[in-house]
Amino acid sequence: MPVPLLAVCLKVKCIVEWYSKRTLFFEKKEFLINEIDASSTFGSLFERKMYSGMVFEAKLKLFFEKKEFLINEIEGGLNMLNDYIVLITGATSGIGLATTKEFLDQGATVIGIGRNFSRTKDLGANFLPFKCDVTDEEQIKAAVAFAKEKFGRLDSLICNAGSAIVGTVEDVDSGEFERAFQLYVLHAAMFTKYCVPLLRKSQNPSITHTASVASFMIGDSVPYNVLKAALLNYTRQSAAALLNNNPADMFGRPKVVTEIDEGDNTFIRVNAVCPGLIRTNLMPDQAWEMLGTEAALKAIPSRRIGEDWEPAKLFAFLASAKAGFISGATITIDGGWYTTHARV
Repeated sequence: MPVPLLAVCLKVKCIVEWYSKRTLFFEKKEFLINEIDASSTFGSLFERKMYSGMVFEAKLKLFFEKKEFLINEIEGGLNMLNDYIVLITGATSGIGLATTKEFLDQGATVIGIGRNFSRTKDLGANFLPFKCDVTDEEQIKAAVAFAKEKFGRLDSLICNAGSAIVGTVEDVDSGEFERAFQLYVLHAAMFTKYCVPLLRKSQNPSITHTASVASFMIGDSVPYNVLKAALLNYTRQSAAALLNNNPADMFGRPKVVTEIDEGDNTFIRVNAVCPGLIRTNLMPDQAWEMLGTEAALKAIPSRRIGEDWEPAKLFAFLASAKAGFISGATITIDGGWYTTHARV
């Protein structure tokens, strides 16, 4: 039998055995309650009433236990990221905000890094805002220290912060290049550096960087194109540096590792996502109307603009145990645009 098929069979066998044991537990408990119920037909009137009360209370408790068990199992089966602790930079707008919402929907707790939290007020108790300038190393240290103090671990780091910094070869100035480097490369490198010790305490640690299809393109936005390409190289460098194997449990749920051996090299997966044209709240509706014309959409094989929830779901997948065999990868999500344009 091939090794992957054998692994799947063993996993299924473990799950079936676990459910069987849980079912047997409920059956035994119900049997004991029925035994008490049967004994309530004997003895004095007081004893019969006492037994009846005990039986009713026990059956009611068992009913709610079964109900809670089933609800938890259904929710656990639907949510890929139950109990995950995730840090997302650029969590307050655009793809970052959509990704934050997706992670919360999937059962994660999110530490959202940003500066303006007006759009995140209704995200609930599992969203923890932390104000931080991602170009300031001391503020990055403070954000990671907050995560350490609050949770003691991280399961996933999403480096998404950034904005469009443009300029041609002839007119770009050094300040624009420096800021682009800080936003696209240095912020990801510093968050990675300081988050690695916390990620090593997870059973399924991952880092995902937001690059762009512009990483492959020759165009007029020189700082953006050049430094997003640099981010892809950094992704591969860090993926190679953080190799080893320490997978999640069979349910894909991270376990807290309370002690780390000096020789521990927990496998931290590192990947990059390259979105194409994705509709976000960072541009006015009029701009999207212009980009959505039939003539403009001819450049995209899918003939449409992507929605922000689409890369958000990709980020969630890459953070989950379902993507446990993916590391060092660059994944485009662009409606096929990359395949039809000149690239480096």
